[in-house]
Amino acid sequence: MSYLVDAKLPYRWDVWQGSDFLHAYDFGDDLSDRGIWSYAQQNHLIIVTKDSDFSDWVLLSEPPPKMVHFRVDNLRLRDFKLLVKQCWPVLRAKLEHHRLVIVFPDRIESMS
Repeated sequence: MSYLVDAKLPYRWDVWQGSDFLHAYDFGDDLSDRGIWSYAQQNHLIIVTKDSDFSDWVLLSEPPPKMVHFRVDNLRLRDFKLLVKQCWPVLRAKLEHHRLVIVFPDRIESMS
């Protein structure tokens, strides 16, 4: 699995480093949400984001790129990083069979 991490998420986290991860930040400031969507769709990448627009598009598009949506509101950065590290193995497993995985501070939901 390969991922495209949205610019609104922390850039230099160890969990999102390596050859499986691209960062929207690396494409420059002019890459719009639609540009991220199109690039992920064309290159079979999984979008990782906090932006709810992407979740709406997943439900309306066929075929959509797969997506991980973190719905953590104002979770402190330190706590968010811990949540990501703890749930990443579960997310990867869910993405095998689901197109949308939504992470809340207290649970993980997924949609086929």
